Amino acid sequence: MVDVNTIRTDEKALATLRTQLEKQVKKSWGKNKTKRLEEQVKLLNKKQFHVMAEYLHSNNTKIRQLIDMNRTMLVREEMKMKVSKTGMAMTGSYTKEFKGTIRKNGWLYADATNVSWDFMDSFEHLPAFFGFKVFPKAYRGTINFMGQIELTVTKHGYYLLGSRLPTHFKASIDGAGNVNMELNKSEWEVGNQFAHRLIADPFKGDDGKRMVFIRNKTEIQNAIHEARKDLL
Repeated sequence: MVDVNTIRTDEKALATLRTQLEKQVKKSWGKNKTKRLEEQVKLLNKKQFHVMAEYLHSNNTKIRQLIDMNRTMLVREEMKMKVSKTGMAMTGSYTKEFKGTIRKNGWLYADATNVSWDFMDSFEHLPAFFGFKVFPKAYRGTINFMGQIELTVTKHGYYLLGSRLPTHFKASIDGAGNVNMELNKSEWEVGNQFAHRLIADPFKGDDGKRMVFIRNKTEIQNAIHEARKDLL
């Protein structure tokens, strides 16, 4: 059960942090403090958004219907995820984590947020110690009713000569928003290229669903914003 008084207290704490950040940004010194405050604001703002969403889901019938509708529309037995952009790393060769969202055009984009480090791979993966290249074979993660997705590598493969650069994945999404993604196609490559961006159509060409999801997302977002504002 979400306590509205706790939400109100944290909203006031967030407002205080934002004021501190505004004052700090105007200063010509203390870059580390600025970054620390920015991270604190970002994390608390994210927490407050989802806590308020949970509160509205329990106490607002319309918002509950919109949230549940978006969750249902994202359920897929199979969704194609294509690598639309690659990157080159000096010290790593595959993506460990992806984060992204469904944008205003109704397509899902996820970018690499954590790339492997070959030196550490030699300790974490025995074949890498003997010169094998590591590549990703599977990821797991979550996607929420706003289309925000996070994926972490869970299974690896090994290749002695060169490596495998993923080009396509197959993903499934269940009713709780759990995502399982497996490597479907890859190509041989030499060097430290990695999958930098994934793109997918979560609605399988259904533009009607796409429009409804985006409309719901906007309405949920506005409702959360107004509810949080009313607490201050």
